[in-house]
Amino acid sequence: MSSSLTPAVASQVEEFFRAASLNDLKTERMLVVSGADRPVLLCWSEGRPFALDNRCPHMGFPLSKGTLESGVLTCHWHHAQFDLQSGCTFDLFADDVPAFEVRIEGDDVFVSKRPKDRIDVGYHSRRLFWGLEQNVGLIQAKGIIALLTEGERANSVIRRIARFGARNHRVWEDGLTTVSIVARLAPHLSHTTLIYALAKGARRVAENCEGQPARHSAGGLNRERFEEERLSAWLSHWSRIRHDEGAERTLLAALDSQLPQTALNRIVFAAVQDRIYADGGHALDHSNKAFELLDAIGWDEASRILPLLVSHLTRSRSEEEGGAWRVPLDLIPLIREAEDQVRNQPRSAQKKDPPSPAGAGLRRDRLLPPLYNELLGTDPKAILELIVSALAEGVTPASIARELSMAAAARLAHFPESNDVDDWFGPVHTFSFCNALYQVLSRGEVNPEIERGLLHGAMSIYVDRFLNIPSAKLPDSAALESLPSAAGALLSGILETLDQKKGWSAVANLVVRYLRLGHPESALIDTLTFATVREDLDFHKLQVLEAAVTQAELWPLDSPERELLYVGASRHLAAYCPTRRSSSQSVGVALRLHRGEAIHLEGEK
Repeated sequence: MSSSLTPAVASQVEEFFRAASLNDLKTERMLVVSGADRPVLLCWSEGRPFALDNRCPHMGFPLSKGTLESGVLTCHWHHAQFDLQSGCTFDLFADDVPAFEVRIEGDDVFVSKRPKDRIDVGYHSRRLFWGLEQNVGLIQAKGIIALLTEGERANSVIRRIARFGARNHRVWEDGLTTVSIVARLAPHLSHTTLIYALAKGARRVAENCEGQPARHSAGGLNRERFEEERLSAWLSHWSRIRHDEGAERTLLAALDSQLPQTALNRIVFAAVQDRIYADGGHALDHSNKAFELLDAIGWDEASRILPLLVSHLTRSRSEEEGGAWRVPLDLIPLIREAEDQVRNQPRSAQKKDPPSPAGAGLRRDRLLPPLYNELLGTDPKAILELIVSALAEGVTPASIARELSMAAAARLAHFPESNDVDDWFGPVHTFSFCNALYQVLSRGEVNPEIERGLLHGAMSIYVDRFLNIPSAKLPDSAALESLPSAAGALLSGILETLDQKKGWSAVANLVVRYLRLGHPESALIDTLTFATVREDLDFHKLQVLEAAVTQAELWPLDSPERELLYVGASRHLAAYCPTRRSSSQSVGVALRLHRGEAIHLEGEK
């Protein structure tokens, strides 16, 4: 198509640049020229000029080495095919390639300096959403990178991913748990680690939603308002009889009633605790992560997010229905008796933690010197009585949950290599449950129905006891002296050690050495997070790390408890590393493409 520049276009000629002569383009059919910020491929096909970014959006191979036929450009590296006019791909794994306006003035070919599509936050948001819809990891990663580059904060990107997930999920799954974890860790993460972490969460959300129809809600109860007590009784009832629609409408009615978040916390988690350690701790853990996600992205999203918890309330399975908590000793009657005591016993005024020095973390209740060690005991009745007594004496439930988390972390830290790697499953869920319970109990005033979780967590720690026989040793001070002292060397050593199949304690030693030398903890968190999200691992590994970081913040910087938490998390991670790392490859490619690096074979131009 031949045309002349109109006066209006001529007055805006600075928006275009002269790319080539028309005669040369017709002769060569494909020419590569330097654009404003990238190499541009000029094509002559079926009597018309076209211009595209010369870098294949899949892995950066020069499109100039492809072939033209019937208005389609084929890249021969992975055989992705693109429409010349729009730049859109016919092969979704490859992503669309930016296309440019082309105009002709005499024998001169002019190309716009910017792509046809306006590249802004709206564009990148649409691309991220499209990548989630089509479940294409490369496009998701590109959208995340671009949005962060445009200045979007991590929680804003997470909000976009969560909205997609809420629309397409039938039930809260591990993808949304992952993005909730990333929201918690984000303040500690470098730009690159944050991209890998967000991309991991986005990819899993897309996988959860693939092939699912859009979700439709029945809504609340015609926006009528109800008291907390009535709504709580209803939700527990619908949960016990496994009535999904009743539970969802009650949840939405609670939102319509404009109850404070502390009341919503009581309503939801009282229902969750009706079943002992429901779904191996997942019911409470996932439900807590939904509350944490809303804290990050805004509670105006609650009507989209909270209905995803319904199946965890109505379909979960209690340990009362299984065998592990029934033999060789039946724990269920002991738990039920202790629950009744928690409900009915008189209590002293609650004793709050005294204020702690800035940066030193919270101090334990004076009534709880080494309580977490006692929670590792072998007499379940004595353990339950200890918790019941602590509550009666006015110890805050959140403080007891913090001690439970420490006891659960000790199970991880002392987990021996003689165990099968699959044996991590139980103590990992116990630790995640106890950390989640701490969050639930820290949200304000609670009631005995929620406090029951303390008894459930304690018995899960008890059930895990045989997995510490023999007990793995903690890092030896003398052995640590042979390790590097510089922060950079220790952090590099962690990554290098995880590149190899070494003993589970090797990384823990480096971590403890780093902590004892007083190096910045955020850099350690960033390194351990990157080491986790680069691997082909499920969400539990990142979840354990986040729980360890969350609990570590509650203890003084130089405390043995802080070390113990990181030892447990690093030993758990080391047990599963390295993997093939195929899932993170698309993120690396997207970063290199964003930086303009050549990914194609060495020597190619």
